[in-house]
Amino acid sequence: VKPENLAAFKRLVGQIVDLVARNEPDALSYEWFFNDDESICTILEVYKDVPAVNAHMANVGPTLYEIMDVAPMTLLHVCGAVPDEMKPTIASMGGTVHTPFAGITREFVAA
Repeated sequence: VKPENLAAFKRLVGQIVDLVARNEPDALSYEWFFNDDESICTILEVYKDVPAVNAHMANVGPTLYEIMDVAPMTLLHVCGAVPDEMKPTIASMGGTVHTPFAGITREFVAA
């Protein structure tokens, strides 16, 4: 995020987080993180299922494109059992799909 775009970026992120909080009960985690100088932002998104991902895109699509105009996405990793029909969309955004290999998931409450 360029310094001159930081205020607009933060405003838009606030809008999108509010949209998710109000309209997406199956978004299990939706968190944005900055590095120390606020030049790089990382988003962690966890959804209940594929319909929840589709609902998310329908809910935040326009605002997401505004954010990408202010701070273009440079890296996209999608982790999980991604349906084949979603893979071309992810690829068109420059994303990489990572298929589950090993691990555990526990229920948690975000701080």
